[in-house]
Amino acid sequence: MIENIILILISVAIALILATLIIILSIILPNERKKPKKVEEILDIAPHRDCGACSYPNCEAYAKAISEDPSIIKKHKCPFMFKDSKKIDELEKILDYKIKNTKSN
Repeated sequence: MIENIILILISVAIALILATLIIILSIILPNERKKPKKVEEILDIAPHRDCGACSYPNCEAYAKAISEDPSIIKKHKCPFMFKDSKKIDELEKILDYKIKNTKSN
């Protein structure tokens, strides 16, 4: 009987130690970085298909690239975003870059 109680107390002590370690590590380790505002705004209108049609591995990578250098749009267009003229207008506002003349069919 006493052996069972000791075993339970040891198990509880180990669980408490592990829980404390998890809490400490969650405080110490860095959290996910916040994305720049432009990237967030572009992702709001992105199709989130991560298809690679724009030659980037996913929508977030494409959003980051065009937020840093809007002229990338001339070479690499998201076929899903560029089908919708409202999305193009929003993208022009976000990037402060004229896209209409680079629009593809």
